[in-house]
Amino acid sequence: MVLGFACLALVLAFRSSDRLAAAYGLAVACTMAATDIAFFVVATRVQKWSKRWVTPLVGLFLTVDGTFVLAGLPKFFDGAWIPLAISALVTAIAITWIEGRRGVAKVLTEQQVPVAKFLADHPALKQPPGGTMVLLTGDPNGVPFVTHHRWIVPRLDRERVALLTVVSAGRPYVDEQERVSIDRPCDRFARISASFGYMEQPRIKPILEACKVRDFDIDSEPTTFIYADPVILRKVNGLPRWQRRLFGFLHRLSKPLAEELRIKPERRVELGLEVDV
Repeated sequence: MVLGFACLALVLAFRSSDRLAAAYGLAVACTMAATDIAFFVVATRVQKWSKRWVTPLVGLFLTVDGTFVLAGLPKFFDGAWIPLAISALVTAIAITWIEGRRGVAKVLTEQQVPVAKFLADHPALKQPPGGTMVLLTGDPNGVPFVTHHRWIVPRLDRERVALLTVVSAGRPYVDEQERVSIDRPCDRFARISASFGYMEQPRIKPILEACKVRDFDIDSEPTTFIYADPVILRKVNGLPRWQRRLFGFLHRLSKPLAEELRIKPERRVELGLEVDV
């Protein structure tokens, strides 16, 4: 049904097959030009190829594809503006999400405590730990939440603290023996790095199993998984109002990491943090 409504909307928008062909032609030409630019970025920044050799090759492709783009521009008002408008909308959403996430990550980094300072302020436990606090974080060099939430501070003297960072590997799949790496500078603190390939769905179960194999069992009832729930505020020199509102809307639609990992609801705690973007 949705596809039928979409086709009907296209027919009403273009009114004729000639106008639809004009839009399609310009869309394909722009896609080819965008592919050339993407190839240049990947070749120079990811593959580290020399710009001296890549630039002439990409320039040749852009020259050819640019002629098709210029040839399609006269059809702009005949319906070719529609794919360009859709592309602009998608680009605005993508840029807003990236910039917003960068702003959130920056604020979270500023609010966390360096690991060295945390270990100096919190020596070894005087008694066996009563549980484990697993803090979900994207930066394993700092301990989040301990300076802004009084609920956590009393528990630091009774429980172990573990930082869990989920990273994306540059290959489709990660072998289970390489899934997790654990850094344990002392008995009361650990840093866990879990890797998943881009063809895999990050899940908490293989992480817990890998930790258990490495003699760091956190798959028990006293274990609590804690993550941030950023509350977006206005910053004087931050994002424009429309972009900040759009990011707030996208943030509400997104799933938190704890849900993506499929952590049991009764074992996770969401902490609110004010974030200026």
